[in-house]
Amino acid sequence: PVIECYARYKAPAAYDDLLVIETSINQLKNVSCRFSYRIHRQEDNGSLTMLAKGYTVNASVDRSGKLTRLPTKLTEKLQSILNK
Repeated sequence: PVIECYARYKAPAAYDDLLVIETSINQLKNVSCRFSYRIHRQEDNGSLTMLAKGYTVNASVDRSGKLTRLPTKLTEKLQSILNK
């Protein structure tokens, strides 16, 4: 589940705009991780205009909804992405 989120809107998008969405992980804890997002509009000349940026913090829970450690295999995979 998402336990925290933030969004900062810089410019509007139109229905037929071509959008480029970047996602990165920039924090990893025992029971949560933080993903950052940037949304750009690709202009006709190829340049990008930032439309929005933000982040979410996601928690790891078990089937009953209690916080639980992130699985080791997932943590290792996310850590390898974080270290790039």
